[in-house]
Amino acid sequence: AIAQIMERFLKKKFPNATVTLMGSYRRGKTELGDVDVVILEKSFLNSTPKGAIGELVSKLMESDHIAYHLTHHIDGILHSLRNGPMNSSSQESNDSDSYHLKSLSAAPSDRYEGTQTYMGVFNSPMVEGKRRRVDIKWYPYNERAYATVHFTGCGFFNRSIRLYAEKVKGLKLSDHGLFYRSIPKQRNKRSKQPSKRYERTCNTEEDVFEALGLEYKRPHERNSFDDVVDRSTGISVYLDQPDLVDANVKGN
Repeated sequence: AIAQIMERFLKKKFPNATVTLMGSYRRGKTELGDVDVVILEKSFLNSTPKGAIGELVSKLMESDHIAYHLTHHIDGILHSLRNGPMNSSSQESNDSDSYHLKSLSAAPSDRYEGTQTYMGVFNSPMVEGKRRRVDIKWYPYNERAYATVHFTGCGFFNRSIRLYAEKVKGLKLSDHGLFYRSIPKQRNKRSKQPSKRYERTCNTEEDVFEALGLEYKRPHERNSFDDVVDRSTGISVYLDQPDLVDANVKGN
């Protein structure tokens, strides 16, 4: 229901926008904690619409869906709503600097070069009086595959696949892409050259797994360290198995 509420407001201005619930919800768990939301829009390939999350949050606050903020800075939010919804239940939070929102300085472009983030507390549309923390991320469309893998989780699975990418493949996997690892400069070992993006383009989660030589795991199959499996051997790549790591390194 939370995704549908957000999508209803978004599509008035961005008809091609998609809102997807991630985390334990996408993995099919019955008990949910925080609500992780990823927003994408096809026409924003390498950027996101400037101020769009602020506008969305303003609409959600005006309709009493958001209880209070956990984000300090957000662009595009209505000036009168920067400190949170003005009602008795949230007034105490508004008096605290920890919930103060500050609009970013205006820019001439209508596009923001990067990811936009909001964190807050959402009034449950299903259970009266219940609230859930909500984390909203709006990604450039070209980062959709990596963002989906990252925010599906679980945390154990994410740490395992990132460690495998780094230690075995010499790559850095993040929610923004797949990169070659940074190389320290010779004169100053503390300074690193910028990470270079891996040549292969990944448009789907399956592409990410294939680029790393791993078996594709559906969301409900990503629950532990050893769910990361080498596609050629069918063996878990859990890196507490030194013999397996050595074999993979030699094989590359």
